[in-house]
Amino acid sequence: MSSGVLCYEEAMSGSGPSLAKTLLGKLVIVKLPGWSRGLPATVLAVEDSGFWFASKEIMVALKETNGAAVSRITAPSLYVPLAYIEWIVASVPQETSGQA
Repeated sequence: MSSGVLCYEEAMSGSGPSLAKTLLGKLVIVKLPGWSRGLPATVLAVEDSGFWFASKEIMVALKETNGAAVSRITAPSLYVPLAYIEWIVASVPQETSGQA
């Protein structure tokens, strides 16, 4: 099966949340403001206003960036509003067009 890249803009426009829901349970790379690179996360849930992610890497980055303010957070998941997501990239199956 071939795969393509689904970017945040595609996931949240056109067919909207239904396309974004194809990311449920998928490993994605998420870029949040202030970080120099995207970090891996698994999409746990999709809401109209954001995503729930499971990601040890994001939790570690939050603690490094925000220090004592989040140092005691031990939650296994976090909610990120759409306004704070710069981009999301995931490998998703491409539809075949029947053309060679």
